[in-house]
Amino acid sequence: MSKKKVAVIFPTYKENNQKYIALGHVTTFKGPFKHLDPSLYPNGFLNGIGGHVESGETVAQAAKREFGEEVEIHTTSLPTNKLVKIGVVDVTFLPEEKEIQLHVFRIYFPERVIITPRGKREFDSFDWYPLRNISFPKLGPNGAALLPSDKFWLPHFLTGKGQYQAEIEITNQFRIYETGEGDDYKSGKMHLRKLKAPTD
Repeated sequence: MSKKKVAVIFPTYKENNQKYIALGHVTTFKGPFKHLDPSLYPNGFLNGIGGHVESGETVAQAAKREFGEEVEIHTTSLPTNKLVKIGVVDVTFLPEEKEIQLHVFRIYFPERVIITPRGKREFDSFDWYPLRNISFPKLGPNGAALLPSDKFWLPHFLTGKGQYQAEIEITNQFRIYETGEGDDYKSGKMHLRKLKAPTD
C-alpha cells in the first residue's frame, strides 16, 4: 500500500542577503493535527501551507492548489514558475505505524508580500521570519514555535541547496517517539540526507 502524500509550501524572499520564510500561526487543530494535546501546544504552532494530494494530482499540482485555497497574496507582482521542490520527508507515526510522505516546496517572491488566511481558516495569521531564526523557541505569536519534529529537518531543507530526504518516527503529538526505560529504552529513528539527483 502506498503512503498518503502531502504537499507543503514555504514562501521565501530575500532582502539584504538574508532569507525570510513565511509561517502560519495555527491554533485550531484540524486534520493531521486533530490529536494534538492543547496543553503541549497552548500557544499553537507555526507551520507551512499545504494539505493532502488528491487523486489524479501531482504533488506540485496539489501544492499550488492548497496554496490558492489556504492563503491570499496581496501584491501586484506575483511570481511565475517559482515553485521549487526541496525535499521529501517519510513520516511514521508510532505506535500506530501510520505513514505519510511529505513533499516539501518553497515558493519564491521577489519582495516581501502580505499573506493572509482565506477559506477554511487553517491559520490565524502569517508573518515573515528570518530563516536563521526559524528553529528558535517562542518565535511566533504568544510564544508559538515550529512543531518539535519539524525542527529536525526543516532548517536543513530551507538552508541547503538541492533536495533532501528525511525519515522520522514520531508520535501523533509530533514529538520523537520514545518507549521503555533503561536498557529497554528505544527512540524513533531520525535520518537526514542530501539527494544526489532531484525527485519529481
